[in-house]
Amino acid sequence: MFLVDWRKELCRVLTSDPLGILQHKYCDLAHVIQGMTDFPDPVIVADYLSPLTSWSKDEPDLSDLVTCRQPDLTAISRFCVQHFSWSTEAVLKNLSGVWTAVVVRALCQVSYQCRYKKVS
Repeated sequence: MFLVDWRKELCRVLTSDPLGILQHKYCDLAHVIQGMTDFPDPVIVADYLSPLTSWSKDEPDLSDLVTCRQPDLTAISRFCVQHFSWSTEAVLKNLSGVWTAVVVRALCQVSYQCRYKKVS
């Protein structure tokens, strides 16, 4: 029932633009949406509202599809220089958050390994 009301409200906004945000009225689009009884698809809405993350309940086993590893920062930097024409300074500036995240992740992995595995 929620999606039916939501669809009606979406059509109203598209045809009247009450807040002036759209800067145009989309009557044809609203007409098409009104004729669709399966829009939006509840399964897709549920996926948006509860996306699959590493913290999800009932997390499926994706180990065959996804591997977790450190990014190749040298390759990423080289790609940015070659394809975006970034200078070395631009790479350092634009990827500064990446460097920090990689170091923090590496430190967390070392801490985890030290705690749960016998390190020789």
